[in-house]
Amino acid sequence: APIHPSALDSLPERKSWFKSGWRVGATSAAALATLSLILNLTATVFISKHSRFTAGISSIYTGNCKMVEKYDTWIHLAINVVSTALLSGSNYCMQVLCAPNRKEVDDAHARKRQMDIGVPSLRNLTLIRKEKLLLWCLLGLSSLPLHLMYNSMFFGSLSTNDYNIYYVTEDFLTGAAYDRVAFPDKINGSDEDYMDTSAMQQRIQQNNGTWQKLSNTECISAYAVDTLSAHRDVVIVVEPQNTTRKGSMVSRDRYRFNFNSELEMDYYNPYDWICVDPMLAENYVAWGIKDSPLIIVGDAVASFLRRTDSTTRGACLIDGTYFQQHWRDDGDDDHGISSTEREYILGSEPMVLEGRSRRLKDAASKGRWFSMAGLLSAALIIVAGLLAYGIEHLKTSDRSMSALWAMGFGTVREESLIGGSGWHMPSVTAAVIVANLPQVMLSFLYLLFNGLLTAMLAAREWSHYAQERKPLRVSTPKGMQRSTYFLSLPFRFASPLLVLSGALHWLVSQSLFLASITTELRDGRTLAEDTVSTCGYSPIAMVLTLSVGCLMLVGIVGVGFWKVSADLPIVGSCSAAISAACHPPPGQENAHLLPLQWGVIPRADGDEVSHCSFSAEEVEAPVAGAKYA
Repeated sequence: APIHPSALDSLPERKSWFKSGWRVGATSAAALATLSLILNLTATVFISKHSRFTAGISSIYTGNCKMVEKYDTWIHLAINVVSTALLSGSNYCMQVLCAPNRKEVDDAHARKRQMDIGVPSLRNLTLIRKEKLLLWCLLGLSSLPLHLMYNSMFFGSLSTNDYNIYYVTEDFLTGAAYDRVAFPDKINGSDEDYMDTSAMQQRIQQNNGTWQKLSNTECISAYAVDTLSAHRDVVIVVEPQNTTRKGSMVSRDRYRFNFNSELEMDYYNPYDWICVDPMLAENYVAWGIKDSPLIIVGDAVASFLRRTDSTTRGACLIDGTYFQQHWRDDGDDDHGISSTEREYILGSEPMVLEGRSRRLKDAASKGRWFSMAGLLSAALIIVAGLLAYGIEHLKTSDRSMSALWAMGFGTVREESLIGGSGWHMPSVTAAVIVANLPQVMLSFLYLLFNGLLTAMLAAREWSHYAQERKPLRVSTPKGMQRSTYFLSLPFRFASPLLVLSGALHWLVSQSLFLASITTELRDGRTLAEDTVSTCGYSPIAMVLTLSVGCLMLVGIVGVGFWKVSADLPIVGSCSAAISAACHPPPGQENAHLLPLQWGVIPRADGDEVSHCSFSAEEVEAPVAGAKYA
């Protein structure tokens, strides 16, 4: 039942503007960006003091592979939680920035142009103030390096051994004199490749009891592998050669790029500044915007009820699609519009309520659907293709699901390096960009997915006003109005979307990742010239990425087929269609502060056709087949 306006006098005083509404969300986004900046700077300073940087890279942990994999998993989970929250905060503030105020909407309507309300919009950018446009661009551009670099701040590195092969006679092991004689098939022929044979002989003889004796077959099996973890140097005992010299014969070959069982966790972060831009821009959004932007549909309804828009009077049944088709962006009132269509738009001719059932998918434009579905489908096809290619080129014979699972998530393994250990990229930065390009694509997908879901759920909430009376949900509540912290996307939908988005970002970071291979000598020195940067991949992470992506595609298509009320026109985000539904009868100056319902309002004196509008008073349900103006 309608509530009398006098009830507003007994309401408790609302919180101040900075403690409620959209500013809470903007302030939270700015605080998160500030915290991220502090954490990045703290990590860089701490690691700089406790580790040595080489070409911008520092090793922060070296040890057992299992421990490195554990640290890598948790660190990347934390990184993706932060990056997803930063992306969400940037999207929140970008939506606030592109939201028009009432003057901008009135100016657009006067030129027969519509603006978008309640959704991220490129259309609005040409109509908002220049300083807001600049900040919108700043936030958008700052997100690019964030997702190009952030997931590769920490990465795994394979440490390789420079192991040696020694050819000796059996007398050499018992202390016989030695003689350096090169085998004709020796791999490395220069004298510098020989070590001090006396020192080598002493080391071998001192550790003679700890050496493991292998048969020919066992030796081949142990060393004819890409990853050598159980052994190091090998001493091959050969038959004595006929020679006039006394003693033994020694030759040595050196082999590199055979991996040991240790991994490193490395840190690479020359981009601390990427959190500065969103921090400054989001602080301005929270505290610098002094006007009252129409951020969500409830804001627009409240504004149009408080002061009606004459350009849409008498068009209460016109939906958003109709305005989009007939209000031209060139500002020419007559261009492309027939006289009959113009009569409908100007309200001189009533329209018939069709009463046909509609679905939420109709609330979003075809452009939004094609953009989201096209990009998501392309991403899934690319992942499926890379998965098939990666499995085909795995350097292992066992490609079962259990074997893929055993390879782990984001684990640097020789058999799953792109191009193998002999191929590398020109620089670490190049490898970082290649590894994180999918993250940029995923960020665009999140924005498109968020915009599409927002448009449909705003239409769902809009349709409820034809069925029940309830207060408006606005960004800055007054009277009996309800508040919002997540703009047009309800919390019960925003939370799962954030979780799924964060999960996808993490899975993608584990599917394709930066990998570094360093060569370490016996004395601990690292050979910088032999260090290579490349990318590794995880087939099982790709499988799960495909699964989550398909789940999201099926989910949003399913939401699109939800039914909505057949009475209230689907306005989508169209400001003109929202305005057309907000022409209440006289005497309802405070209607926007009270619970509202949309329906047929009482006819004024002299009216021949009934009219539909939001109203704080009694309304009747419209009748299919009847005319309304």
